[in-house]
Amino acid sequence: MAEDDRIKYEDFYNISLKNFYELVTEILHDFHFAVHRSVYDGQGKRRIEIWRSSKDENDNALVWLEIVDSGKDLDPYISTDVLRTMNEENVIKLFFFTNGSLEKKEKEVLDGRDHYIFTPTDIMETINALDKKKKYKHQKKRKSKGVPSGYTLLKNYLKGRQTERGSVTVPTSKVTMVAEKYTKMTREILDEIDRMEDINNITPEIRDKFKKIQHDILPEILKVSVFSFTDKFTDVKIRLFSLMQYLLIYVGAIIEYESEDEMKRSREQVELDLQFLESLEGTVDEYKVSLMEKAQKIAWKLLYMSIAVIVFFASFFLIMMTE
Repeated sequence: MAEDDRIKYEDFYNISLKNFYELVTEILHDFHFAVHRSVYDGQGKRRIEIWRSSKDENDNALVWLEIVDSGKDLDPYISTDVLRTMNEENVIKLFFFTNGSLEKKEKEVLDGRDHYIFTPTDIMETINALDKKKKYKHQKKRKSKGVPSGYTLLKNYLKGRQTERGSVTVPTSKVTMVAEKYTKMTREILDEIDRMEDINNITPEIRDKFKKIQHDILPEILKVSVFSFTDKFTDVKIRLFSLMQYLLIYVGAIIEYESEDEMKRSREQVELDLQFLESLEGTVDEYKVSLMEKAQKIAWKLLYMSIAVIVFFASFFLIMMTE
């Protein structure tokens, strides 16, 4: 049931006994009870019945439905009437339903072992819980596949684009920026997944949405595959490709109802790649500092060599002039 379709408190205002009875029936069926015989039918305001458990024919219960008009109170003696009727019918189990409200004193009188009291709030919570229970009951089972669907999708995509491959050099100054682009993209997709209400019960709309996300990931994997980094950062390319590949596989495992093990493996790899790439800034900064220090050493060495050459030639000319 969609959130907008859920039963609301105002639905109980001036509700008909027929519609109220439908809600009661749904709840009692979940208790494995079925109607056995009628005790009293009060012309649209009260209905009393004996229901029997489908699991034990000796397990009977009094079912009491009490309807009050909006703004009116329940009969102050209703608790006493209910208990008297239970005694007359020789039953110890009670299901009491009303669209009105019970005072604390009345509830205390009715309360007891195997006594179930349902006011509108209790009915709403129970019906909504039953709707969620039905949804889980009909969810698809996840199954293990030999080859993840995401891997097959990637293989077919890259196979048809061999001619598009080339080489794009990523300078050291751009390494962090490139990594951030893909880590940010990945985090946004993971957040979308984590916000899903139930990954084991995916609506067609959500599936279409994530199929589109998969097709958006594919060209990014192709781009990453042609990146060229300096020797110091060759691992970055490997990690970026792994990140995009396993993100694609993870999304596919979710929407194609692949095994939970496959989902777990691919998600763990995505998180490992993210951890590496998100800590890259410090490594790049350290590398830049080491390059600067190396350049400074070379500069000083060249300076010393230049000074030595100058001194040598100056000495040479001085000797020549003195001779």
